[in-house]
Amino acid sequence: MYGLERLGSLGPERLALGVGAGHERALYYLANRTYATVATDLYKGDFASSPAAEADSAFLHDPAKFAPFPYYRERLLGLPADGCHLPFVTGTFDVVYSLSSIEHFGGHESASEAMREMCRALRPGGLACVATELVLDGGPHPAYFTEDDLMRYVVDASGMDLVEPLSPLRPPAEMVANPVKLPEEYSRTPHIVVQEGSWKFTSVCLFMRKPKLSW
Repeated sequence: MYGLERLGSLGPERLALGVGAGHERALYYLANRTYATVATDLYKGDFASSPAAEADSAFLHDPAKFAPFPYYRERLLGLPADGCHLPFVTGTFDVVYSLSSIEHFGGHESASEAMREMCRALRPGGLACVATELVLDGGPHPAYFTEDDLMRYVVDASGMDLVEPLSPLRPPAEMVANPVKLPEEYSRTPHIVVQEGSWKFTSVCLFMRKPKLSW
């Protein structure tokens, strides 16, 4: 949200889309800073029925039930939709965001498909904000991304341009040496570096802009 504000992407005339958004707090923030915000998710399956219930289907009928603070109710809409097949006309949105979702869409190729769909849904010059998991150690992963895979399957596949290069900074060495181990240490914080099997990973957030039309 800080990045979207800094890049001047929000405002009373802007349309925003969340992909794999569940009922995240970011949606309510955007509802207060856009003309309208649409949240999409499957709203069924593991993320609807898990203990965290991050995509509770009740959101579709009563978004206010999950609101962390007051918001403009008429500006937020929930819609069941597959992130790889978004049901919107090309060029509809000014902003598209997805936080730690594309790695759950079924592998790298599916993540690429979702990235192309996000680009398609954006107007020329529109901005995408995508957070996902960056592998720090352990080699290629079937769902998460090494730096090379991040560029290939997320950035290059999207058809969008990075607003700025990927930062070379990585988490502190002491966190890499002592990661949060899943699933046994799930409640341990902070979740800066996490280990799952032989892989250690952290989160990365990318800002990308859809190229403007050239004639």
